Amino acid sequence: MAFKFSVPSPAGDEGVSTETRLKAVQSWVSALPLADTVPATQALHTAVYSLNRIRLAAEERFRLLELYRAPMLRLLDDLEQDYLKAALPLPEKAREAARLSRELLIEFGYGYKLILLEKTDRFFASKKQLAVHLHRAIGTLADTLTLSYKTYTPTPAGVWHEIHQIFHYAQHFSLEDTPVEASRRAKVSTIGMVYKQTLLLALADPYRLQPGEVEQILALVQKHHNTVFVFPYSDQLTGAGLFLVRSDTDRPPKSLSAVEAGQVTPVDKVLSAANLAYSLGEIAGRLDAGMTLNQLGVPSYVDPETVAPLCRRLQKIWSVPPKRTFNRSASGAHVEVCIGVANIAEVMLGSLHVAEPATAGAPPHFSDQLDFRRPHADAAALVRQWDILNQSAGGLALKRSAGEGISIAVGEVVAVRFDGNQPWAIGAVRWVYSEDANGLQFGMQMLGPHAECVSVTPATSPRAARRSPGLRLPELPTMRRPATLLVPHGIYADSDYIVETAAGSERVRATKLVEQTQAFDAFAFRSLDGPAAD
Repeated sequence: MAFKFSVPSPAGDEGVSTETRLKAVQSWVSALPLADTVPATQALHTAVYSLNRIRLAAEERFRLLELYRAPMLRLLDDLEQDYLKAALPLPEKAREAARLSRELLIEFGYGYKLILLEKTDRFFASKKQLAVHLHRAIGTLADTLTLSYKTYTPTPAGVWHEIHQIFHYAQHFSLEDTPVEASRRAKVSTIGMVYKQTLLLALADPYRLQPGEVEQILALVQKHHNTVFVFPYSDQLTGAGLFLVRSDTDRPPKSLSAVEAGQVTPVDKVLSAANLAYSLGEIAGRLDAGMTLNQLGVPSYVDPETVAPLCRRLQKIWSVPPKRTFNRSASGAHVEVCIGVANIAEVMLGSLHVAEPATAGAPPHFSDQLDFRRPHADAAALVRQWDILNQSAGGLALKRSAGEGISIAVGEVVAVRFDGNQPWAIGAVRWVYSEDANGLQFGMQMLGPHAECVSVTPATSPRAARRSPGLRLPELPTMRRPATLLVPHGIYADSDYIVETAAGSERVRATKLVEQTQAFDAFAFRSLDGPAAD
């Protein structure tokens, strides 16, 4: 069973040279200035790059990589802080941190693959030793994919195929559940755990995840990986939570229900996530009932505010994958886009001010009275033109070149209109993708065909202290969507609010949290001054 790996060719006698004496390398590693992250990463990358291009016995190569591994893990964690929660397009510092991380992971991956290519023909001294080498290789390749998901960038070609090969090899020798120490995310890990995490993360539609959710998903799978199974394909398999893994392809898994029997090969496998989906539903229910993360054994770094909704989303995705509600059609048109609740309110207020010019003796404009409006803001500068990739009744996919003032993330609010005579339609960003530093794409789901700009103030607080911009979306009976107030994240906390509009003000009471992201809270409400609005 031979591997098909991408690795660099060794340099000639006049080519690259590097230090290979263990004590000398140990001293060099000890002197590496880890607090100065970028120079340290560049120095470590150069050392591993050189190591991968000289001929060296597998045992010696592994010992050297192990010396380099601890600083590599530390530097990857430090670099991650620069790009983890950055909106797209990534700022220069975040983009550089992601590039350095990717290049470091690629070189470590080369090193571990070189060892496997040399040693598997003659096998290893023990199965335990083989498990460690396989785990190092699959873990590094999995981290490379994860980095792409966290930065919403394309996954490198060939990585999926190599990951599938390593797990297939480990399963052939019954090594997938052999414990291995010193994993990046757990003190003890297995090849099977890493593989399951990687497969399930891909099935979670990672370009739709909000910043920070990738690590939460990996933690949840780590906790419950024993409820997930990978086994040979059988045409008798049916039911929810089953996904086909094409072991001899460079592709992530896909729903088994979408596969025809004739397309399957003897090495293909099936991932069963039904039990995990059930467990996540149980976690969400217990959290709703008042249990704590600690009582449920969920890692402490999982966000307690968002883990229950995340568990419910994953429960659906990993049991019965969602199907597209509306067909999409290609389009070459353009659309105006404004991003963010405050910006949308600013643009709407600007339009309101123009549409209703002041007259002598008239009361002040609603837009002039709202103290959340930025002074002397140019509303037109908050609007950008985007190209439409495709569209449907439920949303749009848009693209444009990156530019000054453009910043977007999954979970953000957007307003769009096809021309200046139409009202602004309101939507939410559901996925983002950045093919390169200059190109951006995102998909939005429509939340309402139009909206009213309002200010929202918790009724139990001083009105001037917590007044926030908001959007009131109309009821959509055909979509079973109630009238909704959409405000910046963190506003949904009190039960009663004062809502001000151009027509006046009213007191309302929140009745249901419809959606909450890192950018906005959307909740249904009823009026306390008039007819119910829910």
